[in-house]
Amino acid sequence: MAKQTIYHATAVSDWQKIQANGLKIPAIDWAHFYTDGNRKKPGSLGYGLYGFWNDPELTKQFISKKPNLKEYAIIRLTLEVEEKHVLNLYDRLRDITFFRNFILNPDLS
Repeated sequence: MAKQTIYHATAVSDWQKIQANGLKIPAIDWAHFYTDGNRKKPGSLGYGLYGFWNDPELTKQFISKKPNLKEYAIIRLTLEVEEKHVLNLYDRLRDITFFRNFILNPDLS
């Protein structure tokens, strides 16, 4: 396990929910993933928690591109993660290729 600091951007209303209830990443029920029509849709990057590693300014630039979001919060998180659970889109070609294939595969949308 390694400690990493990431910056995550979210709507102010979601930040208020996080403050009240804590940050919860839903577990994926793979047994019902393809059979239950009421499943939560993945975000633009898929399921999970995403942030920018050690770069709050890049986080701000990312969230400011969302035209319908007027108020946002940038959250600094220090996490302990296993390397196999990290998707590094900065300098790890294997992860960049994996993500590109995920985005381009119409069966995953």
